Amino acid sequence: MKAIVEKRNNRLREFFSSKNLDVELTGDAENPMIVVGQAISVAAYVKNFDLIFLDKSHQGNPKKIFKLTHEVSGTREEVLDVMHESVHVGLFRIQEKKSKLFLAGYNFKDPENRKGRFPVFAREMSIVYKTSERADEMKGILAEDGYEVDVVKPDLDRLKIHLGFKPEVEYYDKKPLLVERDDHD
Repeated sequence: MKAIVEKRNNRLREFFSSKNLDVELTGDAENPMIVVGQAISVAAYVKNFDLIFLDKSHQGNPKKIFKLTHEVSGTREEVLDVMHESVHVGLFRIQEKKSKLFLAGYNFKDPENRKGRFPVFAREMSIVYKTSERADEMKGILAEDGYEVDVVKPDLDRLKIHLGFKPEVEYYDKKPLLVERDDHD
């Protein structure tokens, strides 16, 4: 099973790479969050070897499906068009107050037992948070350790340079609740 998920995720990376889109897969390998430019979580998900774009992230309706096959399907324009018409999730990052560096991970004095944590700040490959609640939690932990940090929203104008448009986003304070749909109306 792990080999199949790895193969699928490699095809997912190849799909976006072939469109010259800066994408990272984060979180659970079986259900990865598709992050563009460390700024948004794309309104899409993968199921088996299908990439399913939605009209919005939280309980959205399918808009377009691309098959993740050996031959990469779709064009950059097709992908950007469907992304332009969708509402994505804006992601939060933690920025060191006196620099343009963001929380990227941790080093530990005792790595085996994860003791003696020291945050690592960097310009790229930062940790992203889907909710302000989680980002604020981490900010509080870092403040207790003596670090001066802020929770920041993404620079969507910077992303516009990469995509050619400023994506529509929504921000979550807390993880959204799944509600059962009533499709009988």
